[in-house]
Amino acid sequence: MKCVFVTVGTTSFDDLIACVSAHDTLQIIKSLGYDRVILQIGRGKVVPEPFRTESFALDIYRYKDSLREDLQKADLVISHAGAGSCLETLEKGKPLVVVINEKLMNNHQLELAKQLHKDGHLFYCTCSRDFIVYRYPGKPPSCATDNGYEDKILLCYSSNGHYDSVYSKQFQSSAAVCQAVLYEILYKDVFVVDEEELKTAVELFRSGSKKNRNHALTGSEDVHIDYKSSTHNRTEELGACCSVESTPEGHSQGTEEAKVCNFLGQEFS
Repeated sequence: MKCVFVTVGTTSFDDLIACVSAHDTLQIIKSLGYDRVILQIGRGKVVPEPFRTESFALDIYRYKDSLREDLQKADLVISHAGAGSCLETLEKGKPLVVVINEKLMNNHQLELAKQLHKDGHLFYCTCSRDFIVYRYPGKPPSCATDNGYEDKILLCYSSNGHYDSVYSKQFQSSAAVCQAVLYEILYKDVFVVDEEELKTAVELFRSGSKKNRNHALTGSEDVHIDYKSSTHNRTEELGACCSVESTPEGHSQGTEEAKVCNFLGQEFS
């Protein structure tokens, strides 16, 4: 059986338990190939009803002396951002999705999750934002979740199963202004670069960038033609040696665990 283990440690995290145990979420988990979900709910007030069918099972408990056995059995772990739970899961090499409890004040959960995500160890998200996804060019977006949350996160779906954040033009303009101010402080006040030298360097950089963009635009057609020609030549040379069957199964899709983590990291936000 493929198992998802959800843990909140010794605290309560009712939003997470309610989200994971919802019918739609369980259907998503099942569609991803999992047939068992174990919920460790701590001292929470949300207590879902456990059930077991021929194809799926939901098991629930509050506490155990050790989570070692459940972590060992799990194919995917969804956890609160407690340091102990995160580190114990990562020590066992399990794919991990961390959900931040935004109702906890003055805690370091977000900082911990961000750093571990930055280091490539996990995905993290929250339970209090809805997702709007742009799936097809030129077409309006669709609501991936519709829980009535005021905060929305805009995502763009690419053909390889990856989601990118979508930012407004105003956000980009504001970020550009902040970046410009920061760089000015760094170069003038921290590195003490001469103003004339800095101005010359900026002009050279902008000039080089403009030339590169123009070169890319004017050369794209020739590159496309050469590519098609070379591809045709290589196809004739290789013949039947380059068949679809020769590609290892799953090579272009990545590991199943990585895809599951990426998907759940978006769904549970």
